[in-house]
Amino acid sequence: MAAQTDVDHLGTALVTGGSRGIGREIATALAETGFDVAVASRTAADLDDVVESITSAGGHARPYTADLAEPAEIDDLASAVEADMEAVDVLVNNAGIGAGGQPVWEFDADEWWRVHEVNLRAPMRLCRRLMPRMVER
Repeated sequence: MAAQTDVDHLGTALVTGGSRGIGREIATALAETGFDVAVASRTAADLDDVVESITSAGGHARPYTADLAEPAEIDDLASAVEADMEAVDVLVNNAGIGAGGQPVWEFDADEWWRVHEVNLRAPMRLCRRLMPRMVER
């Protein structure tokens, strides 16, 4: 990541699933562009690594641990980011989990529901929670 010292501050971005893969790349690119980045993931160690990478390159990032299959943790995440970083200007609903490749008749029904909680319900809940203030601004 290039140093951010000459980049204008563009606001705050929340990136779910931001500790690895595409989410990590999105979080890094947003920081390079001038956003403060709230990076959310279930895995604290991975979060620490991406936040350290961003901050050591001159960007601004904070880690947030949350299991997006749990509605209370989604609300807690949104509240914590707003309290720490004032407002969310960009929401990247990147977190997602897969079905593991099993045939549907072998897939555990509770695990199937968890996939839907994370991949469909969590983004909707985050949008409902954060977007009214985003639109207002």
